[in-house]
Amino acid sequence: MIFPILNVCARITGHPKQYDLLKDYCAAFNQWDDLIIHAEAQGMGPLLYHHICTIDLTIPEQFRRALRLLYLRHQQRNKILVKVLRHVLVLLENEGIKAFVLKGAALCNTLYPEPGLRPMRDVDIMVNKKDAQRAQEIMILNGFTASTEPIPSDHFHLPELHQTVDGVPVCLELHRSLFPDCPPYYKQLGFDDLKISSLCFDLDGKTAYSLGHVEMLWHLYQHGFCMPLTYEQYKLITVADIVSLIEEKTDEIDWDMLKSNYPELLNILPLLNYLTPWQDRIRNKLSIRKNTPPKGVGMRFQGWPKVRLSEQKNKGIPKILYDTFFPPQWWFKMYYSTTGWISWCYTRFIKHPFHILWWVKLYGSFFRDFHITQAKAREDVPSRSIISRLRNFKILVIAVYKKLY
Repeated sequence: MIFPILNVCARITGHPKQYDLLKDYCAAFNQWDDLIIHAEAQGMGPLLYHHICTIDLTIPEQFRRALRLLYLRHQQRNKILVKVLRHVLVLLENEGIKAFVLKGAALCNTLYPEPGLRPMRDVDIMVNKKDAQRAQEIMILNGFTASTEPIPSDHFHLPELHQTVDGVPVCLELHRSLFPDCPPYYKQLGFDDLKISSLCFDLDGKTAYSLGHVEMLWHLYQHGFCMPLTYEQYKLITVADIVSLIEEKTDEIDWDMLKSNYPELLNILPLLNYLTPWQDRIRNKLSIRKNTPPKGVGMRFQGWPKVRLSEQKNKGIPKILYDTFFPPQWWFKMYYSTTGWISWCYTRFIKHPFHILWWVKLYGSFFRDFHITQAKAREDVPSRSIISRLRNFKILVIAVYKKLY
């Protein structure tokens, strides 16, 4: 019952049907300690507190106090992150570099009535590709430390930047594109294209820019639900972002543009209704009919390569293969935005299996690269000791083991 409670709270503005569900779910609920842990993990603590206070729900006082403290902590943390964000934008502007504020850092200042309602794990901004490296260097010169964790040279964002401000650790990511260039492959949006529909907002007296509503929705959906299979699973705060942006900005959204450029997004919006019910006016706009819910509503992908084989060894091979090639129906529709039986069958039996095989091929390349390296080594060194060969074989096994397991 933990996730149904969090699901219905994934929105800013409540309505009678949603609150009736929340009351029903909480009526016989007693796992309050677990609820607050999952709420924090899903970025939902402040919104849960917001909705509970709105309807003055009867809950254990200890839980209410803990939830309030969580909300106040995010409120204070966000104040510091906003201050850092403003400073970063000023530094970039002074160097003639324009930037877009992405995701939570933008939404907590444009959509949410209080910044503390939208937790931020890090601050994400996007700059033009040609300015990315210079922007990174500017941040390092002004007190940030770059992460030493290796990432591909063409990764969609540069190494994370870290700084501690007023005792709060801050993580800044400079993006040079919105999405990575790997399966399921994304409709990339160029920096100049994004400028056309960008929106400005006030950030403590500083004019900042975010993506337009349509592009923001597309980015939230793709980043939240459609990232590569090895990436972090979606969080309910992303559901809250999408639902709230549509409900709060309905009249400002260019629906014709959304339908023309991003039909995949329109396909998945009815699926969110199974988590937190849309307001009636949005249900009518999206032409949502009362249908049988897909199986596994709210469940995440639990197959390989998301879950390492070592973590699934107790399942047995048949179960591992089933979870990998036949994931939950709701997740499957959200991830691939399937519509109709033809689309569903093609994706289920062709597109998704080939997607998994892409990851098999990627990890298999470790063997190929190893053999190429070995061949070159043999050309350079006529004779190799058995110990040297064993050492290289050990390196190969460890590398592949880490990737697969």
